[in-house]
Amino acid sequence: MKLAFASAAGVAALCGSASAQVTLNGAFAVDNGFTAYISTSPTLQGTAWLSGNNWQSTITGNTVINAAGTYYLHVIAFDQGGPRMFLGEFSLQNAGGFTGTFSANGGTSLLTNTTDWVVSDTGLGQNTFAPVDQGGNTVNAAIWGQRPNIDASSRFIWGNLDITTTYFSTTIRVIPAPSALGMIALGGLVASRRRR
Repeated sequence: MKLAFASAAGVAALCGSASAQVTLNGAFAVDNGFTAYISTSPTLQGTAWLSGNNWQSTITGNTVINAAGTYYLHVIAFDQGGPRMFLGEFSLQNAGGFTGTFSANGGTSLLTNTTDWVVSDTGLGQNTFAPVDQGGNTVNAAIWGQRPNIDASSRFIWGNLDITTTYFSTTIRVIPAPSALGMIALGGLVASRRRR
């Protein structure tokens, strides 16, 4: 009985320490500025974690997601006189027994493009459509040139080119890693045997 209790306590301690620790890293270039949010809603901003207002600089930062679930990376971008663009590179670092992936491509890295993001001219999650592609992040990019510290495969994107504020979104899914699920199941088994 004491052995079962000790085993159950040990498993519970391990499961309790396996809190989600998925770090979202981002590198942004936006003409002219932006605020990035992490949210549990497709239509609400959530928590702001990075902002900037200088298209000539690559602005980097990160935020930590602390629980399993579905999250939305929202980027509200604004322009102060054309031309206008959003360019970015994003990655997820997994720890604490949880795995984060970008739902659009199933991976842990994401670039700006027209297939993995949606955009709205009116508000987050409202009347979304695929972004407009304005070319790649290359040395020969007609307007902005190559933005440093962002993958060359990233695309300059925007919504309606006549609109100065746009609302970009993509989805992140955080789930327990298989090893964490095994620990939870083992904890249930030990507790079940203890009750007998």
